[in-house]
Amino acid sequence: MTLTRFVGIAIALAILIIVGLTSCSDDSVTVAPTDNVTTTTSAVMTYFPLDEGYTSIYSIKGTDGISRTVTFRVGDEISTLDGTVIEWISNDPKTGLDTGFFQVTSTAIYYRENITSAPEKILQLPLSPGQTWDRFEDSDVKITTDFKSFDDVLIEGAKTDYVLDTTVISIYATYKNLPIIGEAIMTVEEAGPLQLTNGDYYTAAYRISTETAGVLTNYYWFVPGVGLVKYVTGATDDNPANGDVVGELMEYGFQPQ
Repeated sequence: MTLTRFVGIAIALAILIIVGLTSCSDDSVTVAPTDNVTTTTSAVMTYFPLDEGYTSIYSIKGTDGISRTVTFRVGDEISTLDGTVIEWISNDPKTGLDTGFFQVTSTAIYYRENITSAPEKILQLPLSPGQTWDRFEDSDVKITTDFKSFDDVLIEGAKTDYVLDTTVISIYATYKNLPIIGEAIMTVEEAGPLQLTNGDYYTAAYRISTETAGVLTNYYWFVPGVGLVKYVTGATDDNPANGDVVGELMEYGFQPQ
């Protein structure tokens, strides 16, 4: 092979690599360093990372107009008689420590306020505009236990150590620590760019809504590889970016416990 032909092939390969990277850029997140992005490969968990140690820190402005910082961290997987749940531990200066639980199927993610409560479907694939699902529909995701319900033994705001399958786990009970509220039906409205008030910009955010009992609507924005990046409760349809409560992602990534 001549030197001229070798150089030509090298240049052609370089051009193909650049074109390939450019064609994938439309779905990328423009603000996140790569070492902060979840390593999850499951399709539905792409939109709500549940890898152990993955941490999301939000700035939340309440109805009183005062902002506070709330941290959420993915904890351990806990085996039960009929499946596995994943801890989601929050630390809120207003309500203290709390633990919610998630369970994942091939196409959906379910939330449980406590380990024995009924599942609430928070995400379902595909996330296409117009797609809807019922958060409280009957499902095959069930957990049966041979011990007393946590609701019967926990004091609000207190930590309780519980023995499950010979392993001691610590559960904090305060309030529902997932901000998805409203009516049962969730609707995928659109996918598009989103800029937060701190300047962070995402090129692809999926906006999902639930109506309230009145005339207001709650909105949630999910970004692939990052998770829930913004939510607004008590908003009007003509101004979904603002409402009674606004939560925006400040930091995310893997942090040591």
